[in-house]
Amino acid sequence: MAKPGTARAIYESLSHIGSLWPKDPLRPEANFGQSVITAAERALTQQNQGQPGAALPPGGMSSQGVKTRVDPKQLRYRELVQEEVSVATAALSALQQIREGTASQRYPVPVPVLRPASNPEYYVRLARMLDRAKKGENVSLTMRERLRLFFTGKL
Repeated sequence: MAKPGTARAIYESLSHIGSLWPKDPLRPEANFGQSVITAAERALTQQNQGQPGAALPPGGMSSQGVKTRVDPKQLRYRELVQEEVSVATAALSALQQIREGTASQRYPVPVPVLRPASNPEYYVRLARMLDRAKKGENVSLTMRERLRLFFTGKL
């Protein structure tokens, strides 16, 4: 067994990372940060004594001010074995690296992946359209743009 309080510390760290995760402006209903918090609740806490179908207690706010599915005062943390602590710590580290951008520096995407030979401008166009969509501009192609793209491969 790991030290007492380990699950709580990992849960709070994961909740903090989840609260800092940026919202997706194109899909605000798909909140990755909230998914991290929910997964941490399911993996690290004992909810409703394991009774299937039991109602969750009313939601609340974590110590970082993040909305949770349950009131943090009512959370009871599981006792973790060392292997579970290792897995949770590795997941926490990976999320921190992704959030800080160090993962993309450590594992850069190769140029052939970013500019495939069959359609080298695909990701450039995709990024341009996503930027337009974020600004609320129309992103659908006109018939002229579609024909030009079809015959020349360029916009």
